[in-house]
Amino acid sequence: MLATLGGFRRHYLSAALLDIALDRSVLLGVTGILGIDDLLARLGISLEWRPSQETSLMMGYELFHAFRAASDQPTELLLIPFRNRVTLAISTSF
Repeated sequence: MLATLGGFRRHYLSAALLDIALDRSVLLGVTGILGIDDLLARLGISLEWRPSQETSLMMGYELFHAFRAASDQPTELLLIPFRNRVTLAISTSF
């Protein structure tokens, strides 16, 4: 996960809860990372439905923000959203 972010250098906090079964065929995944050096935050949520062993449908949402000091008040941080992404995926095997 860190290789795709690229901006984090030394200090970060991360957490992931993957494949939480909400039902026999519905899985939830939550990932988050907070960069302390670069002041970046990422939250990803995915919901997967597996109607059969061979087929799955997945929907994901990614929210990525950066923080920057305000030019008129350096003690204030501005929240800058730079990626909001929704993904849909269908996979099957036979």
